[in-house]
Amino acid sequence: MKRLPSIKQLQYLLALHEHQHFGRAADACYVGQSTLSAAIANLEETMDTQLLERDHKTFIFTPLGEDVVRLSRQIIEQCEELTDYAKSQGKPMTGPFRLGCIPTIAPFVLGEVMSLCRERFPDLQLLLREDTSENSLHALNEGRLDMVLLALPYETGALHTEVLGQDMFNLVLHKDWQDRGFNKDINQWPDESIFLLEREHCLSGHAVKACELEDSRKVVFRCLVWVSCAKLLKRA
Repeated sequence: MKRLPSIKQLQYLLALHEHQHFGRAADACYVGQSTLSAAIANLEETMDTQLLERDHKTFIFTPLGEDVVRLSRQIIEQCEELTDYAKSQGKPMTGPFRLGCIPTIAPFVLGEVMSLCRERFPDLQLLLREDTSENSLHALNEGRLDMVLLALPYETGALHTEVLGQDMFNLVLHKDWQDRGFNKDINQWPDESIFLLEREHCLSGHAVKACELEDSRKVVFRCLVWVSCAKLLKRA
């Protein structure tokens, strides 16, 4: 019988590729560093190929090693799907379900989602991961998440999307501003009068789109706006 790699060896390889450090990868796998190192060496021996280029305390993955990592990830995902399928066959809404959510949504919906799942689907194991839209969709594409809650518009590629709800944008002004002839047309506001989160935050893009803002000179992208708001609320 042909000698084949074990699933555990492939899991160790993926952990090493993710953490790029033997110690951190071993900690993530709850094994000793020597155990993980030996498993990788045995994997190379089984495949009769070199997956890592080692230099004293550093290493890099060989081009073939990168290909093996990619194929190993697919094998692990298929094994997980096989296990989940066997466990849930004939039992819908049971077993683990990995849900990703962005931080701007999580505090407002996940509490209710968890309560409803415990009430209606007691055999469903809801596993939550809070992360950015980019990281969450990357995990979804790799099979590490089953579904993601995020804010649209956001480019999702070939992934299927469903609109679950809509939040309105509201303009809140001081009561005296209207009497001073304040113009509600945002494009007529002074330059750098609108403070948003940094460009990496999808909420900034949503605000620009919702307000139909055409002149980028009106906006200042700074995370410090949250600090300022917190101070204002504390004073109030």
